[in-house]
Formats: sequence, structure tokens, C-alpha cells
Amino acid sequence: MVTIKDIAKAAGVDPSTVSRTLSGSPLVKEQTRSLILSLCDQMGYMPNALARGLVKNKTRNLGMLVPNLANPYYAELMSLVGNVAKDMGYNVLWCNSFLDEELELKYFKLLIENQVDGMIVHPINGHRLDNYKRIIQDVPTVFIGDIPDTEGIASVSTDNQAAAKLAVQHLYEQGCRSLAFIGANMSKAAHVNRVIGFETASNDFGIDSIVVHNDAFYSNTMDRGYYYFKEYYERALSAATGIIAVSDYAAIGVMKACKEMGLSVPHDIQVIGFDNLNFSSLPNIELSTVAPNKESLVEKAMTMLSTMLQEGIANHRDIVFPKLIVRNTTKQ
Repeated sequence: MVTIKDIAKAAGVDPSTVSRTLSGSPLVKEQTRSLILSLCDQMGYMPNALARGLVKNKTRNLGMLVPNLANPYYAELMSLVGNVAKDMGYNVLWCNSFLDEELELKYFKLLIENQVDGMIVHPINGHRLDNYKRIIQDVPTVFIGDIPDTEGIASVSTDNQAAAKLAVQHLYEQGCRSLAFIGANMSKAAHVNRVIGFETASNDFGIDSIVVHNDAFYSNTMDRGYYYFKEYYERALSAATGIIAVSDYAAIGVMKACKEMGLSVPHDIQVIGFDNLNFSSLPNIELSTVAPNKESLVEKAMTMLSTMLQEGIANHRDIVFPKLIVRNTTKQ
């Protein structure tokens, strides 16, 4: 645990100078202030970390951080975590990072400063967690989502490559011999792994396949699915008979485009998504999808966090395997 004395030693100043800097005192020179604040950030000092070490009382509060509350997938995760936490006798403080990695780290520190007992974090990018390693030493934290096996990180990860392979296999079994993957944002680890799984499975089954890319910016995944598909279909000499959309949202965009273009789903073209969002089972949608098994993801994460809270911080990784849900957008 980093203390004020550690910061003072590294900066070559008295501990009282560090205290004055952290309290915003105007008596500290700007150069010294900048140095101390930089060292606090580099060394992972948190203002309440010392109090946490000295005072053993628990707040019975947990923190949860998600990338985008506008996406119902994360809202569903939050609801599941809240229910399990309530059964455990904990309250949950939620933060939305708005897909901003700097804001995500800021909110993470803010929750720790508010002395939560533990944290569940669905990061924007599970492959960029180095900034958290020096901070999570003071509070049990479990990362969820698409998280690689990372030293010093406790996580429950969704197997997105296996999810994509399930989608390819299902469409192959329904007679599709040409597939297109629509809507991927290659800056997202989950999307990258779904593309990898798609390409691997397509090759294994001997299926003609294409990953449709587009350099244009779209404000949401539904629009990306809609425009990616329209551009692809209008240019393709021989269009795919099966579409794997990167998410249920993207799949809805694809289905909208199909309707406008006079294509019948699933008779002319079959469509499958990922995530199994609440709207996906509605009567007018009935979208086939690969579900990440959100209930199992949360159950494993909360069990891991409970163990860490009781026995101390430990690093462990668990994997949740997806399940295929067949509805009316693919042939049965």
C-alpha cells in the first residue's frame, strides 16, 4: 500500500508538503505540486487507501463500472449484479464511463476513494488493464467481459471465439455455404475475438466468408449494422446467404436493411446476432442469437469477489461459455 511517506520520499519533500498538496493548499509551489501529483498517479496512491489499511470497518458497499449504460446489455448486467449483491447484504454504487477510457479510470479511483469494499468492472477494453494493476492492490476487484489471461488480474471472461463458432456452425447446419460478418468495431476486444472465431470456423467448415469493413463512423451499433450490410449487399456479385452480426443491435440494423431491400428473413437470407438482449425475443423480432450466459457470468464474478472479500485478494480467471438460442431469423 502506497502511503504519503512513500510519495514524500520519492519527491524528496516532507510528508506535510504532500498533505498540503493533496488538500489543495496554495502554499505549495506549482512545480512541486505537479511533481507530487504525478508521483501519486504513477505509484497508485489513493487518498483513502491509508484509512482502509488502518480502519477495518466495512462499508458494505460494492462498486460497479460499465462502459455504456445506453446499451441494454450492460443494464442487464447491472441488474443481475444488484440482485446478487442484495442477497449478500451489499449495496452497489454504479458508474457509467461513457466509452471514455480516461473517465473509466477516473471513476474507478473515485469509487475506491469512496471506500467500496470491492469492485466489479466491465472495462471498455479488456486488453488494456495495465493502469489498474497498481490500484487494485488495495481493493478486491473482478473484471468481467472479454478479458485475456493477465497476471495480477482476477477476471471472468466470455469466450467470444467459441460464441462465433457456434453461430457459424448453426448457419452451416441450416444450409448456408456463404457467410458475411457485419458490424465489427475492431478496437473492441470482444468484436476482434468474434471475428477470429468466425474466420476460424468458416475455414473449418469450408464456407466462403467475408468480414465486412467500413471506414465511416456511426454513432451506434444498429446504424453500423444497417449501413455495413446495405453497402455490402449492393456491391456484392454473389451475396452471402447467412449474416452473422457482431451484436443483436447490429442484427436489428441488418434486418431493417433487408426489409427495405425486399429481402425476406430467413427465407432469402438468415441472420444471427450476439448477446440475447431483452428485445431480441419480442414477437416481431424473434432474433436467433448467441447468448453470453449473463447469469453465469455474474454468478461466477460475484462468487469470486465474495471469496476475495473473505479471504483476501487473490488472482484467478474463470471462463463462461456461450449458448445458442434459435429463433425465427434462422431456418429451423
